[in-house]
Amino acid sequence: MLPVLRKFKVLIIGNSCVGKTSILRRHVDGKFSEEIEGTIGVDYRANTYMCDGKRYDLQVWDTAGQERFRNVTKAYYRDANAALLVFDLGNHLSFESIPEWYKQLHVQTGQKSGDIVIILIGNKSDLDHKINMKEIQQMASSLNISTYIQTSAKKDDRVNEVFDQLLEKLITKGDPGVISTDVIKLGEIKRGKNSCCS
Repeated sequence: MLPVLRKFKVLIIGNSCVGKTSILRRHVDGKFSEEIEGTIGVDYRANTYMCDGKRYDLQVWDTAGQERFRNVTKAYYRDANAALLVFDLGNHLSFESIPEWYKQLHVQTGQKSGDIVIILIGNKSDLDHKINMKEIQQMASSLNISTYIQTSAKKDDRVNEVFDQLLEKLITKGDPGVISTDVIKLGEIKRGKNSCCS
C-alpha cells in the first residue's frame, strides 16, 4: 500500500435538512436514501484518492445542523483544512444562515479568511429553487468564497465534482506550483460515527 502523502480534515456544515449527510453518502457510498435520519453530533468518513501519482486522504466530518448540537460539534472544528458550506436551494432560511456558519467556522478554527479552503454548495438542485443566482453570487462575494457548486445528492449531480475541486484546491494551496490533473477516488478507508448524545 502506498504511504499517505497528506491528510486533510474537511467539515460539512450548514443547517439541518440541507442534505449534508446525503452529499457525503452519495460520494462515499454511491447511494442515496430518502430515509436518512438527522445527524446526532458528528458523523465521520474518510476516503483515499490518487492525484498525479500521489495519495491523499480526506477526513470528512459531517456535523449536526441543529442548534442543540452546536456546542457538541465545536470541538471538531479544530485543525480543519477545508469546509463545505451547504444550503438548500429551496429553503431561503438555510441560505440566510450561511454567513453565521461562515463566522462560526473562522471563530472555532481560529483561522482567518483565506486560511481555510471553502466551497459553497447549493444542494437539491433537482427541486424548485427559491434562491436566484444573483443572491448567491452576492453572498459568495461578500464572504470572499470563490467556488460555488449546485448539487443534487438525489440525482447524483456534481457531487463528485465538489470533492474533486476540494482536493485540487487543498493540494495547490499547500504547493502553489502543483498543477493537478486527474483525481481518482480509491474508496473509503475507514468510517465511524461519533455521538456525544447517546
